[in-house]
Order: sequence, then structure tokens, then C-alpha cells
Amino acid sequence: FVLLLDMASVDGDHKLSFKELMDEELAKKIQQGYEEEMALYTEPSQEEKDFLLALELSQASFAEEVKQEEPIPAAESDQLSEDYLIALQLQDALNEEERIHLHQLRQNNGISTVQVTTGYEPLFEDSALPTRDESDEDEDYDDYEEYDREYASLQSNKVWNKPNGRVSASDHKEIITKHDSAICGAHNTEILETQIGIECGNMVDDNVSLSNPVFNELNQHAAKAETRRIRRHGKEDRETRESVMDSQTRLLLYKMLNSNLIKEIGGIVSSGKEANVYRATAGEGDAMYAVKIYKTTLNEFKNREEYIKDDYRFRYRFNKQSSRKFIKVWAEKEMENLKRLQKYGVPCPEVINLRKNVLVMSFIGTGTTAAPQLRHVSLSISKLEELYLQLIKIMRIMFQEAKLVHGDLSEYNLLYHKGRLWIIDVAQAVEHEHPNCLTFLRRDCENISKYFTRAGLHSIMTTRELFNYVTDINITYENEDIYLNTLMERCANRTELSPEEAQEEKVFLESYIPRHLDHIPDPFDEKEGKTGEVYHQVLTGLNEDLSGVAVTPLSIDPACLSTPEQEEESEKVWVEKLVVTKAEQRAKRKQAKKLAKEEKQSQILSETTFSGPQDELGNTETI
Repeated sequence: FVLLLDMASVDGDHKLSFKELMDEELAKKIQQGYEEEMALYTEPSQEEKDFLLALELSQASFAEEVKQEEPIPAAESDQLSEDYLIALQLQDALNEEERIHLHQLRQNNGISTVQVTTGYEPLFEDSALPTRDESDEDEDYDDYEEYDREYASLQSNKVWNKPNGRVSASDHKEIITKHDSAICGAHNTEILETQIGIECGNMVDDNVSLSNPVFNELNQHAAKAETRRIRRHGKEDRETRESVMDSQTRLLLYKMLNSNLIKEIGGIVSSGKEANVYRATAGEGDAMYAVKIYKTTLNEFKNREEYIKDDYRFRYRFNKQSSRKFIKVWAEKEMENLKRLQKYGVPCPEVINLRKNVLVMSFIGTGTTAAPQLRHVSLSISKLEELYLQLIKIMRIMFQEAKLVHGDLSEYNLLYHKGRLWIIDVAQAVEHEHPNCLTFLRRDCENISKYFTRAGLHSIMTTRELFNYVTDINITYENEDIYLNTLMERCANRTELSPEEAQEEKVFLESYIPRHLDHIPDPFDEKEGKTGEVYHQVLTGLNEDLSGVAVTPLSIDPACLSTPEQEEESEKVWVEKLVVTKAEQRAKRKQAKKLAKEEKQSQILSETTFSGPQDELGNTETI
């Protein structure tokens, strides 16, 4: 009513009466004028109109999306809203705990460069959290500062107060750095408890401070204790029983037992410089096996390397730095050699299985009793002669057919079983390509000759004769028996060696064995009488006097071994191949072309000659 009194004026100075004020038409007129006047002030600008239009369009699109979505039931909507509020409250609580924890760590650690990570992770993104006004943030910041001052006053009452990093000179008389005794002692305590394996209790919570000398002593003590522990542990692993039974070897035997390869392992059958042999029972049946376990530590066989480094089959596989890997390759070498000897009919153990340094072979013996070594057997002279012939034939088969040389053949590596000899311990056997192959063969021949001589058999070959028999390529299956009979008769008629023969035998044992013809200076130089200096003519394939290619075995009269074919071959004269120069070759080719040309011309003339018509007397004219 007062508003109407103030604004209800027609001319501005004229005041309306009460009756006029109560008039309804006048009231509508006054109301319409007021609305027109207010419209002038409230009409929006063009920018506001554009904004309102955009707002309407966005609300319309949002309404369409809401219509397309499936409505959420009221119960679920209430539950989600409650869960959301609970999650927000929990997140605020976790953030508050993290802030307090980090603040305490900053107060305790000072300027430590150690980065602290916690298990707190935000449950929501920052956009999902409710926003706060700047006034609220300022109030919280003031509360945090007040809390920090209260916490600092409480921490100052402790005995050890670690400074919070580098302190400025304005607040304190001197600058406190990480080298301060309190900071350094706390840092040493944390390292000792977390990084060094010493059981010293919870010193960090007890505020124990360790000086640098004490910390260094404890650190050195921990390092020495760890070294002793490792050394003691390694010694236990390498500890062996009976020179071969270490932890890894026992594990291999357990695996063989579990796989039913063997079901029982007995005692030691024999012990040598490189391995121990045990008796075992096969997993199926009553067959007996010989389990050979190679020594990996404290080995007496020091010169194995010369037997394997030049063997092309294993020279790139053995590792000299690791004894266990070296023994593994050594066991594989013996397995391969045994398989090759068995292939060519040489009596030897049969390979059953191989795992690292454990080799399982067939058992040579009767029942559970192993066959004795040749040195432990007492035999008659006739039996010794039989075994000697068998052994030298085995040596020739190994060299000529199996292409192997035993390298350690003696009475220790020969077993006597069922009236015959068996070859064992062939791990050191080498092939023909080995540089010391012939040297090992000569040593084997010497060992065999010495043993049978000590056993009482004197009608045997000398070392040189046995070496020639094994290496002579002219001995065949047809003439081998004749060769042996002839040579053994010569040995039976020979009571002892003459001084000249003994001297030649000694020189042969110490002479150099050539591997190729290039190693002989001049084998055909007979003018100065140097042919007697060559003690290994059989390796060259030449006659004993180096006069030509040999067609019969050496040291035997060719008449004893001659056959019609060999007699015709012996009548042929060995002629040295002449060297033809290039000029002579060109002259010969030129002469051959000339002869061919003349022959062709004569052939053309013969083809052009034919018979003409006959005359009155019946003679034919030749054109």
C-alpha cells in the first residue's frame, strides 16, 4: 500500500486521493506501468540470450540421455548414495592418517634423502572428492600449523631430538647437517636394523644412537659372520665319503633307485685313481650291474687333459675350470669308447646308463663275485701264450678297425673271466688323429711285453715287433695266422736278444715317432746309409730298406706269404714318377695335333678313290 502511495501519481506532483487509490482500473494501470518500467531494466543482453539458449539445449540433450538410461530402483539409489558417503568419510580418514604419518616422518628423519612410501592409496580421483572453499582451506592450514607447533613442543621433551634437516643460522647459533652426531647415529641404527643381518632388537623405536666407530665394528662383524656361514655351507656340500659320495652324487643314485634302474647298491668292487666301482642289482630281474662313480675332488689322476684336449670329439666340450663338468665329459668319453669297442667285437662291459659322473655298466663276474684283474691270476705257460695271442689280436682290432688306442693298457686294466681277457677303463683311449696316439700305443706294447715277461713267458715279441704287428696295414685276415705262426716260431727259437738287437730296442723306445712323411727328412736317401735310422718304416707303407711300396708285412720272408697274385705284383718294378715340364707338355700336344691332322688327310684321300668303267680288255680304270 505504501508502494502504491509513492508511485501512484499522474503528473508527479499531484497526490492521489483514497478513493482513487481504491479504484481497480487505476490499480491495473499503475501495475502495467510498473511492469513496463521494470522490463526496461531486466531485459537480457544478446550474450545473455545466447547463454540461456545454450543452457536450454544442453538441458534438453541431458534429458534425452536420462530417458535412454534405465532408471535405478529407489532402494538401490538410496544404498549407493549411503555407500558413497561412507566411502568419502573413509577416504577423508585415510588422508588424515597419511598426513599425520608423513608429518611425523618429516619431524623424525630431518633432511634424510631416503624416500618414504606408504600403503595409502586414494580411493577416488580428486574430481570425485567434494571441493572446499578457500576460507575452509585457510582454516585447516591454520589448524595444521597449530598442531605442528604442539607436536614440536612434545618432541622437544625427548632425550634425543633429531634436528629437522639443515637449520638456518638465524634460529640457531650453528648450522646442523647430516654429519651431526644425533642424525648420523639414528641413520646408523636404521641401517643396522634394516640392511645388516644382526639380531639386535628394535633399536629404532628405543631411540638408540650408534656412533660411526661402533657401527663400523658391527658391520665388519656381520660381514665376517656371513663369510664364515657361506664357507661352512660350501664345505658341507663338497664333503665326500669314500672319495666319491658327495651330496650331488647321492642325489643321482636316489634318482636311479626311484626310476627302478637299480634296486640295490652293494659295496665297492674296486677303487682306482679316477673312480670307484660298486656292485648293484638291476631294477628288473636278478642281473648285476657295475656302477662306476668318478671322483670329483682330491683326484689322483692329474694328467687327464692330455687325453681329451686333442680328441676332436670332446676338445670343445670339456671345461678345465670346472672339475665337475670336466668329469662329466670324461665319463661320456668312456661311454663312447665302450660302445665302439663293443661294436667291433672287443670283449668289454656293456653300457647301461650314464648320468653326469655315474656310469652304469654290465657286471663282469660270477654271481656277486667280480672277475679278478689279470695281475691277480696265476696261470700256466700254455694259458699265458693263449692269452698273449688273444690280447695282441685285440690290440690290432682296436687300432685297425675301431681306430682307438687304449693309452693305459696293462695288467691292471685287464679282467680274466671265463678263460678270456676283458678290456676295462677305456676313458683315456684316443683316436688316430690324436698327436700322441702312436706314443701311447708304443707304451701299451711295452707294458704288455714287460708283464708277460715277468709272468714267465719269454717266447714273445719285442716291443718293436709288437708295434709293427699292430700298425702294419699289409697284414690281412688271410695271412695273419701265417704271420703270427712265423713270428712266434722266430721268438721261440730266440733265447735272448743280441747286444745289437737290445740296443735297437732301446733306441726304438726312445726315438721320435713321425706322424707324416714330412716329418722324415729324406726317407729315400740311401747314399749315406741313413735308412737304418728310421725305426717306424711300417707306418710309411714302404719296404724295410725304403726301396719301394711294401706289399707284404715287414720282418717276414715274402716267400712264406707269397701267392700267385703277389708274385706277379712283386715282379713289377717300382718306378719313380717323372716330372714333365710345361715346355715338354706343349711340345707333346703339338706333335699329337700334327699326327692327328695327317691321319685325317690320309682318311680323306682314301674316301675319294673309286673304280671307273671297264675297257675292252676288262681292266678297270681307277680314278
